[in-house]
Amino acid sequence: EQLVEDLRGRQLSRRAGEKKTLLGQYVEPIVLQAVCSTLWENLDSKDKDITLTDLKKLGNVNKALGKYYEKRVHEVAIMDEVKKLGVRKSEIRNWIGTKLITSDGRRSIVVRKADGKSEGLDDAVIQLFSKKKDLIWEEGHGAASIYELTHDRLAEPILENNREWEKENGFPFHPQVMLWSEARGKAKEVHLLSEKALDEAEKWISQNPDQLSNLEAE
Repeated sequence: EQLVEDLRGRQLSRRAGEKKTLLGQYVEPIVLQAVCSTLWENLDSKDKDITLTDLKKLGNVNKALGKYYEKRVHEVAIMDEVKKLGVRKSEIRNWIGTKLITSDGRRSIVVRKADGKSEGLDDAVIQLFSKKKDLIWEEGHGAASIYELTHDRLAEPILENNREWEKENGFPFHPQVMLWSEARGKAKEVHLLSEKALDEAEKWISQNPDQLSNLEAE
């Protein structure tokens, strides 16, 4: 009952960054499945039932959904076809977190492009998610198709998990990379890394070559 009530919650952004939670009438089956799958995988081998205690051990529903998202991104990122495309885990996370979710935490849509990339990510990668219809689905609108999250309830857990992952695994000089990217082609001065910081960046890159996004690799 506690699990269902939590999953029914839907946050709406209001003015000044305020958020209000509304309870929906139903729970999206795929969202319930994602949470239960995570809970089941974290059960003690002797347990046969999922209880409220198990949910509390994991943290909360947001944590459970975030863990499911983390698992799915990892599964896709290590596939041979994704590696051949040169798409990194950080790029997948960034695409989902910025293209399918707005800056105020709402679901957004991405129109599927005919050139094989939609908003910068290979469609072959997106299809690995949309075919399973657990996190992302594809919906036809006339002659066009769009990608979007399967449910509003996924937005906040995904953003939270991305922040945690970035803190633990992300390129430590990502803010400087973004400043450099914004200044390209503009008459804008950008302060480069100090010699010490550059040495630290090169050391991190040598230890985490698969964690860089294409932009960071430049």
